[in-house]
Amino acid sequence: MPTPTLPSSSDIPEKRRAYNTGYPGQWWAASILLGPILVVLLGVVKGGGISSMEMFPVFLLFGLVFSLPTFGACWWAYARLIDSLYSAFAIKLLLNGIAIGGVLLTFFVIGATGTMAMPLIIVYASSIILASCCFRIYEP
Repeated sequence: MPTPTLPSSSDIPEKRRAYNTGYPGQWWAASILLGPILVVLLGVVKGGGISSMEMFPVFLLFGLVFSLPTFGACWWAYARLIDSLYSAFAIKLLLNGIAIGGVLLTFFVIGATGTMAMPLIIVYASSIILASCCFRIYEP
């Protein structure tokens, strides 16, 4: 009679963790809200530029409209990456790169130049990175 053996680790299929299907939407919404808040805080700290909450709805509306193409690209990339990468850090890193590239491209396409262009790019890139830290890709 043959001796029973335990299966080797290569015979056991890898269990995939359940992923957060709403991550791209949560991340996008948080970065859209965080961006104008950081712009106003930057204006208050620097003492010039935009230091009033009255501009918050304007930045929110324009951020919402101008970020839609980048949001679509990130949602598409997330759907592809979640099946091919297991590392949440790698997925977030790639998505942040796509989103920051989208911010740069948006500012280039609309022809934003001047003294406020670079601080706004930095603020919106920072809001993307901070928002990505607030949500999990995989369910606990």
